[in-house]
Amino acid sequence: MKSCLLLVIMVLASLLGPSAQAAGGGPSKRRFALIVSANDGGQGRARLRFADSDARAVADVLVSLGGIQPHDLTLVPAATRTSLTAAFDTLKSQLGVAGAGRVRRELFVYYSGHSDEEGLLLGGERVPYRELRSWIDGAGADVRIAVLDSCASGALIRLKGGRHLPGFLSDVSADARGHAFLTASSADESAQESDRIGAAFFTHFLVSGLRGAADSTRDGQVTLNEAYHFAYQETLRRTERTAAGPQHPAYDIQLAGTGDLVMTEVRATGSALVLADDVGGRIYVRDAAGRLMVELRKEPLYPVELGLAPGQYKVSLDADGQPFEANVVLARGSRARLGRGQFKSVALLATVARGDLRSAHGPDAISATASSAAASYRTVPFEAVLAPGLRTGGNDGQPVLNNFMLGIVGHSHRVEGLQLSLGGNIVEHDIRGAQFGLGFNLVRGSGQGAQFSVGANIVQKDYLGVQSASVANITLGDFRGAQFGVANWVRGSQRGAQIGNINWTGGDSTGLQAGVFNGTGGKARGGQVGVINLTGGEHHGFEIGVANAADGLRGFQTGVANVTGAGRGFQLGVANVAGEMTGAQISVVNVGRKVRGLQFGVVNIAESVDGASIGIINIIGDGYNKVSLWSSDLLASNVGLKLGSKHAYTLLGFGAGQGEAGKTLYGSSLGLGAHITPWQRIFIDVDAVGTHFMEEGNWDAENVAMGSLRLTFGFQLFRHLAITAGPTYNVYVRKIAGPDFTPGLGVLESTHRGDEFEARRFPGFLIGLQI
Repeated sequence: MKSCLLLVIMVLASLLGPSAQAAGGGPSKRRFALIVSANDGGQGRARLRFADSDARAVADVLVSLGGIQPHDLTLVPAATRTSLTAAFDTLKSQLGVAGAGRVRRELFVYYSGHSDEEGLLLGGERVPYRELRSWIDGAGADVRIAVLDSCASGALIRLKGGRHLPGFLSDVSADARGHAFLTASSADESAQESDRIGAAFFTHFLVSGLRGAADSTRDGQVTLNEAYHFAYQETLRRTERTAAGPQHPAYDIQLAGTGDLVMTEVRATGSALVLADDVGGRIYVRDAAGRLMVELRKEPLYPVELGLAPGQYKVSLDADGQPFEANVVLARGSRARLGRGQFKSVALLATVARGDLRSAHGPDAISATASSAAASYRTVPFEAVLAPGLRTGGNDGQPVLNNFMLGIVGHSHRVEGLQLSLGGNIVEHDIRGAQFGLGFNLVRGSGQGAQFSVGANIVQKDYLGVQSASVANITLGDFRGAQFGVANWVRGSQRGAQIGNINWTGGDSTGLQAGVFNGTGGKARGGQVGVINLTGGEHHGFEIGVANAADGLRGFQTGVANVTGAGRGFQLGVANVAGEMTGAQISVVNVGRKVRGLQFGVVNIAESVDGASIGIINIIGDGYNKVSLWSSDLLASNVGLKLGSKHAYTLLGFGAGQGEAGKTLYGSSLGLGAHITPWQRIFIDVDAVGTHFMEEGNWDAENVAMGSLRLTFGFQLFRHLAITAGPTYNVYVRKIAGPDFTPGLGVLESTHRGDEFEARRFPGFLIGLQI
């Protein structure tokens, strides 16, 4: 039965949290870290600049915020095969000593440097991925997390065919066992580092996330799920236009357990920088030495808290192309709050590929240019444009900023106002205003305002406002506002509303999706209303549709079919399926792996229930599943099934006995009861049972019904055999014109007669066996 129920088994976990004790009084934890770096990748490969400094940044955040003690962290800079082998040998000895008691050992391995499709490149030496995995798996840790920031590191994952699951780290385990391997790039991509940020992209954003930038729930804790998704989105965003091409981090997870763990505690350093609600834009935080410590994109909707060491910091804000700066001093044990009013206004990236992957622009040395200073625009208050290149204002090679433009196919470099065209509108950079085009509206940069068209609206970067089209609305960056169309698609995150036949958000979604199909690749906060609703990550809110599915749920699902990996709330429908459910499942058929709460339906199936399963058929792996045989003053021979959870069950019974004039009397019973075990071998069952009687040869007669309250005492003779006995109290109702089966002992009876029905109340007994 267990294999049938494990529909959503893997609840995968983050590794590093500062608590030292497992939830529920379980074994304590001890965390170890091995941090390895190598700038030298061997002959013919460009020497990296930031591998060692990336390693030190990771080590610093793990010690300051991640709960790793300095003596349990091993730093191996300028690594060679010899030094790496020695480090693993030492680590294995440490883990062996730590495992002597009831201690769960957790290992974090980080590598920054060169690699290729076959393994790590340490100077002129190679460590194959297969050998590296054997060292990690053989170290003796219960939980093993490895992060590789190097070229083609995704090949490590392909060795064992790792499974790629959306939202793989939500709801993590306090008793986890297994491994999680994260890589900065896929098996055929370059992992890149940048002179501008002074670090590798993936490590830079991973560390930024761990310091609090990834804390999407704003609870002061960063889970590995939050850190990974933040690093993935930011790395992809910042590398899309480099010459080496977009960089896609990857993962392989074989980690299972239950409970929650976090990777870092933002306030563990004792000091923190709080960016207030009204601060919005891209944020850069540098220390007194000018090192970039944290980078993030923040919306002006909620505060963000960053865990930083005491010291002096410069905070730069890019608010839609307008630069601002603020200086702040963090004292030990303080929390400095920085609001929008404290910022003052002030008057692509060189990359090197990590490994021997080649690009179309040369071998390892790869450079690209992002937009540096804003272009100097020629402002045109009014202009008519027939098509790109055919404009009344002429073409002198200088970018044009239009305030009001009429056209057939309108074309501008930047718009601050209105663009109105019959065919379509094109903006090369960004827009602050509105576009009206019958065919299409296209913005190659970012935008704020409104787009209206019969065909399609497309924005290639971030957009804030309204997109309304008869066919499609597409935003390739983040979207804030409302989309109305047949198909609405956001590649980044979405905050607001998507209303159409097909709605999709690739990143996180906050707000409402309403349509035939609604999908979110990341986390969702808000509601989905449609025929099919799908959330790849955890959903905080509600899903209402014919079919609803979410990797995690905090809220409710209602529909014909509801599916969630791990949920807190309730599911209401015809069929409900959950991996772990805390709350209620209410439907015809309920299926769950672990349920904490209520299952209410015709058929309830679960591996484990801590609560109650109420239905006609309950199949619970660790529940109360018994065959009951008894004799009573009502019917001499009875057999029944008690099926339910540990303390609640449903009774299905059938019995036969002697009726009037030697005829056989039959009874079918359905009841609901509670199972109590006050002592080890003694139990008490209290149940309410309804019984319908029919007499042999009188099958067409109206049924006679009786309700019984039963108190059954049981003594467990053996593991699978108990004797049972107890009193009953019965209420017998029959139609006066119908048959009278006169059940009962005939003592202490009371009778009430109406015009058509008679009710008799009397005590009784039962005695039997239970298997």
